[in-house]
Amino acid sequence: MAEDDRGNGKDIDPIQQQRDSDRHTLLEMLDVMQKTLYAIVLHLNGTKIDEPKFHNQDLRFRREFMPLFPGPWDEVAGAFNQASKSLREGDFDWEYVEVAGLTKTNLAWKKQVFDEAIGEGIIRRILKVMNSLLDSLSGAIPVLEIVKEYKDLAEAAIKYPGE
Repeated sequence: MAEDDRGNGKDIDPIQQQRDSDRHTLLEMLDVMQKTLYAIVLHLNGTKIDEPKFHNQDLRFRREFMPLFPGPWDEVAGAFNQASKSLREGDFDWEYVEVAGLTKTNLAWKKQVFDEAIGEGIIRRILKVMNSLLDSLSGAIPVLEIVKEYKDLAEAAIKYPGE
């Protein structure tokens, strides 16, 4: 029991407290992922964006894929929103999240890697980190498969130097 809660009848459950903290971190990461993925798609399609700044300014979608993006972004955004709602309401498999290493110090470390990748602005690295996070999270929140597939197809449509 926390010192400031003594005598008021409230018991603080340390497991619930940790889960609340982890849920908050996951919600924050999903929000950043949604904004960053959309910004990447706009950038790759030639739309000038102010933030975030991407290191590979000349990276674009292959010409034949440009008309296909942003494509079904509204559905992808809906999947992000539904996943966030599931996290907020606790409507997901906590055991899976724990086994996937998306709690406690493992989650904090993954968030640091994600934040660093975004800060560097290297699209390929950002997408690779998103791969890892979405692979883990989609097992607990299946609607994220829509996001994962969209990200994978966007990644496949990129024209890399030398192609």
